[in-house]
Amino acid sequence: MLALLGLAAAATFASAAPAVSSLPDAAGPVTTGVFSAVSSIQSFATPLIPSGASVASGASSVFSGGIPTRSFATSVSFASSMGNMSMPTSTQNASMSSTMMMSSASMASSTATGVAGGVGGSGGANSSSSAACSTSSFPASATSLPTAAPTGQVVQGDYSGKYRPQVHFSPPKGFMNDPNGCHRDQNGTYHLYYQYNPIQYVAGNQHWGHATSQDLYNWTNQPIAIFPPNSTTQVFSGSAVLDPNNTSGFFPNQTNGVVAVYTLNSPTLQVQEIAYSRDGGYSFTPYSGNPVLDVGSNQFRDPKVFWYQDHWVMAVSYANDYTVGIFTSQNLSSWEHQSNFTHYGLLGLAYECPNLIEVPFKDDPSKSAWVMFISINPGAPLGGSVSQYFIGDFDGKEFKPYDSAMRLSDFAKDNYAGQWFADTDSGDSISIAWASNWQYTQSVPTADEGFRSAMSLPRRNYLTNLTRLGWDLVSLPYDLSPIVNTSLAS
Repeated sequence: MLALLGLAAAATFASAAPAVSSLPDAAGPVTTGVFSAVSSIQSFATPLIPSGASVASGASSVFSGGIPTRSFATSVSFASSMGNMSMPTSTQNASMSSTMMMSSASMASSTATGVAGGVGGSGGANSSSSAACSTSSFPASATSLPTAAPTGQVVQGDYSGKYRPQVHFSPPKGFMNDPNGCHRDQNGTYHLYYQYNPIQYVAGNQHWGHATSQDLYNWTNQPIAIFPPNSTTQVFSGSAVLDPNNTSGFFPNQTNGVVAVYTLNSPTLQVQEIAYSRDGGYSFTPYSGNPVLDVGSNQFRDPKVFWYQDHWVMAVSYANDYTVGIFTSQNLSSWEHQSNFTHYGLLGLAYECPNLIEVPFKDDPSKSAWVMFISINPGAPLGGSVSQYFIGDFDGKEFKPYDSAMRLSDFAKDNYAGQWFADTDSGDSISIAWASNWQYTQSVPTADEGFRSAMSLPRRNYLTNLTRLGWDLVSLPYDLSPIVNTSLAS
């Protein structure tokens, strides 16, 4: 069931610092490993929204899933096991549309049992991937997929199926997981990139899919943005930044240049690469000097890059070392290591999809704290994958948490690899996440309609004291006015 129960308050594991009325001057007491109950939680149940339903005004509780979620950090054995799978053919012809209103429909009305132990992680032989990757999980009548990823043209999709979300974004065809590179451009257009396999219904053959929106609810599919350079590599998760001051040197005559920073995965190595876009983020050219960061590891991925005062910062995962490395740069192509954030919270099999974000306080939006998000898979309390967060200070080189308490981004199972939109108006902290779980995502029955996976609703985030356990992240649906009093599907 895809994120049908969302909780605005985050769960807290281990004891945390007492409630405070202002930012602490130093880190709180170090605490350890015992789970404790949360004394106060605000929950918002998402009703099923059938095709053809309308969203009534005042329906502020209509949303799905907790906060942001995540990613595909695949193992080499997992990726290679999918490479030779035959895909179903189709006799169906469906009406296609490249522009659509996406969202949470009745996708949750049917869900597969899934694979015990989770799939898609970085665990090599330990990943329970065989069942999820069996050809029996693909219906013979599934909508046809491309035989190869199309270049420069929109992948068309059928958005009329009974399981197809009508408010949550879903891919036109194929398989989608982590959101990537989320930002708002100078014209006010939101860009959502995502991990995308256009030719199969399972993770693998990863590209960056792309969609755009003016309001975060009505999305237009765009051509695939970033392709792997050859058949043995994949473009894994990352981020995208605007470079109006041309710090990269790629944009001497423009202020709307976009640089994508991502992991290139090969059978023996994961490195960080960059690609630049001179057309506002619609097509990208790989940097001739790639890779820009190589530590000689096959478990080094998911860079989150942002501008801090006078330099760029990258938070990137040393996945199996349970460490987030902090690097800095002046030009996005030369990076220097500054510090590590290591062995906090739930460890699971690996740290994935780190995010380091400044989030405002509800009672005084002029004040904020920094939040480190880390996704793990497997190892979630409810099974499969989950996202967690830590609140603290960041000085441009090092993140220091106020306490060692681990707080879950969401109680639901379907929230992973969250991304925050860069360059939003008025300091809004807006996020979106993958509304699924590696435990079963590659077995859900929507492949019969030509796609798998959906994103969460966009969220507005802030920090507050919900309990006596310190600060909590609250995540609420972003402005629902674009879909209030509208028909979700005909």
